[in-house]
Amino acid sequence: DIEKKAEKTLEDIHFSLYNKAKKYLKDSTLSVKNINELINAVKNKKLVKAEWCGNVECEDWIKSKSGGAKIICIIKEKAKSNCVYCGKKSQHAVYIAKSY
Repeated sequence: DIEKKAEKTLEDIHFSLYNKAKKYLKDSTLSVKNINELINAVKNKKLVKAEWCGNVECEDWIKSKSGGAKIICIIKEKAKSNCVYCGKKSQHAVYIAKSY
């Protein structure tokens, strides 16, 4: 019977850790519309979801203005808004974060 109890305990631990991590990710992700919101989110150590025009110069400015945060992932999602930095029509929805 100990084998079944151990298996159940490990399964409970797994789901508990998974759900805790999922909640933390959701609570730590912010969608932003402009560079000021992005800068504040990065200062608060958040994962930022934003729109980006695809221009490398904007990416460089985002990194410069935010203290080193960079685009870490292009999301497979249709861009819906304007670039967080330059305001031009966006080409990509992206995640931006700073490595610590």
